[in-house]
Amino acid sequence: MTGSEFPLPDVDWSRLRHNYGEATDVPALLERLVSDGDPDFEIAQYFCHQGHVGTATREIVPFLLAVVRSGAPSTVSVLQLLEAILHAEGGPLEAANALANVRLRRPGTGEWVDFTRPDAAELDIERRWVREMKRAILSESLLFASCLADTSPDVRAAALGVLAAGFAGLLQEMPTLEPEIRQAPIDAAARMKLERILAAGTG
Repeated sequence: MTGSEFPLPDVDWSRLRHNYGEATDVPALLERLVSDGDPDFEIAQYFCHQGHVGTATREIVPFLLAVVRSGAPSTVSVLQLLEAILHAEGGPLEAANALANVRLRRPGTGEWVDFTRPDAAELDIERRWVREMKRAILSESLLFASCLADTSPDVRAAALGVLAAGFAGLLQEMPTLEPEIRQAPIDAAARMKLERILAAGTG
């Protein structure tokens, strides 16, 4: 299965960035991601690394969801990437903002290094699109719930990871989602973990 079976958004990738720079290589990265059924953590780090995402990540979410819907061999890798995105703290400005709260000494010289705090308005814009990106993922909660009935234990575990990562957002959808999740034929270990999540949300 190749990336061409999942059309990418018509965007100018040169205007976007992933965690390692300009995003012009995103189509090739996604081709690699979906062409191999084994988890590819190296590619995932381009889109979510150390809790941060780039502007390219928000554009690939529809692509990732289409892969999950298809049941492609790369579904596990894609679900794991979606889970990481839901755990993300923010984008590059959020990372810079966090650094601005600490002081580090330069190795060798011992000089203090001060990090520039990002513009507040730009940081607010970034936080909004990060929230919208996560909301777009959570809007497909029933898709992830359906994966709990997959014949592959790896797919079931990865789907459960996405649902757990989006726990706070899922609480709003719990009345609709809970019955379907409870009826999903999942293994005992996944069932126990899921029951704890549901109990915390409804108790």
